[in-house]
Amino acid sequence: MNRWWILCLLLAGCQVGETPFQSNPEGLEGTWKLVAAASSSGGMPVESRVHDGLQISFLSNRTFVMQPAEDCGSGFFYYEEGELIMDVFCSGSEETTQTLTYQVDFIGDRMRWIPLEPRCIEGCWYDYKKLKD
Repeated sequence: MNRWWILCLLLAGCQVGETPFQSNPEGLEGTWKLVAAASSSGGMPVESRVHDGLQISFLSNRTFVMQPAEDCGSGFFYYEEGELIMDVFCSGSEETTQTLTYQVDFIGDRMRWIPLEPRCIEGCWYDYKKLKD
């Protein structure tokens, strides 16, 4: 009988480890690559692998840079309570060109972005995998 109590206590003390970016938003910093995307044309969303996907680097000064570089490929980001807000700037502009808002879910080693603003009508998401800190 004592063995069962010991086993129960040991199991109760075990926790499933979280990756640093799940437990600490500061871990969002680093380079992420788009590896999958889902979209719908009227039914359930269909996920597809993305080859040579967009890379986004989140820097410690709360800025981000997208690669390959685009005219509107940089700006500031904010991460609070599971939402990622990105103020995007275009070349030659000192003002925010567009603000994008995503719900962020961490699934295994992926970060899933679900657009909140602008929102997908039929449902969509983007999965990113962290390449490096």
